[in-house]
Amino acid sequence: MHTVDDQVNRLIRSRIRSLRKRKRLSIRQAALLCEIPESSLSCMENGFYRISLLNLKKILDGLNLRIEDVWPESQPGETARSVPDVQKLNFFRFHEIYTLSDSECAALLTGDDLKLVYHVNLGKRKERELRESMETGLLRDWKIFSKSGRGGSAHLCLKNAQIEAHLRKLISIYMDLWLAAGLKN
Repeated sequence: MHTVDDQVNRLIRSRIRSLRKRKRLSIRQAALLCEIPESSLSCMENGFYRISLLNLKKILDGLNLRIEDVWPESQPGETARSVPDVQKLNFFRFHEIYTLSDSECAALLTGDDLKLVYHVNLGKRKERELRESMETGLLRDWKIFSKSGRGGSAHLCLKNAQIEAHLRKLISIYMDLWLAAGLKN
């Protein structure tokens, strides 16, 4: 049997295993708490199964963990140059929000000049509509999440998005990470 690991999955599964062991829980005990079959949890921890978002939520709830406890993030003082895959990870996070929000299209803009960093399904017409909406403040179907800090600003723009409370929290976490990483396209 071969593993289905990638860099993010490998880090998350190793953190889950480490935190489970720190809590002195066996696979069986953790599986019961997480309401996941023991064999499935074992396969997730060992890289034979990818950890789905649903299973990640069950694991976090069952082991009383926060997403920040297991999710990869840039360390203080690191820049995009010192972390080779940070741009891929930033785009993964952006695309995850786009997918979870069931948005028609999405864009991540930075700075006062609204430089386009990432986008999905954003043609020229929708980009023009978005920029006009941001300039006039008439957002119509757009949900915009803006954050400033560390010498920059980021604006996550989602059209016709469905945003639940847990997704708002995830967006806030990702906005902080994007600002800390110094977004570049």
